[in-house]
Amino acid sequence: VRTAALGSGGGQAPAPAPDWPASRLPPPASPPRRRPVSHPEVPPPAPAAPPHTVPAALSSFVGRAEELAAVTAALARARLVTVTGPGGAGKTRLAREVAAALAAGGAGGPGGGAVWWVELAPATDAASLAAAVADAFAVRLPAGGDALTVLAGVAGAGPALLVLDNCEHVIDAAAALADALLRACPRLTVLATSREALAVEGECA
Repeated sequence: VRTAALGSGGGQAPAPAPDWPASRLPPPASPPRRRPVSHPEVPPPAPAAPPHTVPAALSSFVGRAEELAAVTAALARARLVTVTGPGGAGKTRLAREVAAALAAGGAGGPGGGAVWWVELAPATDAASLAAAVADAFAVRLPAGGDALTVLAGVAGAGPALLVLDNCEHVIDAAAALADALLRACPRLTVLATSREALAVEGECA
C-alpha cells in the first residue's frame, strides 16, 4: 500500500475530495402555534342587597292599594312622611307594607339604600328613643356621649329609609330626632306613624 506523502517534496498531490451533493434535509419544523385559551366570561358577583330590618307580615294585605301608592309617591318627593290617624286605623301595617315593598324590590329605600324599622312603643323618653334607633342600626351608644353623632354616622353613610313607628307617646322626642337626623344626613328619608303629625319643617302628613 503506497501512502501519498504530505508536504512539498515532489510527491504526488492528494486526490481531490469527491464532490458529494449537498444533503437535502427538511428544514427544521417551526414550533406549533399556541391557540389562545378562551375562558368563559365569569359574570361579576351580584351586589349585596341593602340591609333592612322590616318585620315580616303575619297576614295578607289587601284593599289599600291607593293608600300604599300615595305613601310611596309621597316618599319620592318628601324626606319626611308621617302616616297619621286614630289608634287601630292600620298606620303601622300600611307603613310596613311600604317599607317591605321597597326592601323586597331590591331597590332598598329611596335612592336604593337600607331600610330600618324602629318600633317606638317601648320608648318613654328621648334617651330610650335613641337607644331603639341604635338597636335597629346595630350600634352601641357611648355612655354619656353624643348619641346623635353616632346615629348620624350610620344613617348618613348612604341613601336610606328610617321608619319610626308609634311616635305619638314620644312625639316631641321623635320630632326632634327626626329633624336632627334629616339635617345631618342629606340622603336620609324618614317615614313615621303617629296619631298626630310631627310638625317638622318639610313634613308631608
